[in-house]
Amino acid sequence: MNEFLDIFMEAGVDTLKLIPFLFLTYILMEWLEHRTGSHTQAAILRAGKAGPVFGGILGIVPQCGFSAAASNLYSGGLITAG
Repeated sequence: MNEFLDIFMEAGVDTLKLIPFLFLTYILMEWLEHRTGSHTQAAILRAGKAGPVFGGILGIVPQCGFSAAASNLYSGGLITAG
């Protein structure tokens, strides 16, 4: 039981250490999205029917940055689920 508490406390401390970094990263991504939003929207509209192919190619690369960017674009209404 003592080992479980040690693991739980270490995980909590590590989480608290990461929160400022994650917050700053999120703020930076939001700033970039607002700064380049019109360019991104124009590129998505230009892609047309080939858009899913480009999205699939980007989705092959396993980085959470793409997922975060896509979720921001989805919540902003620039891309759809399909």
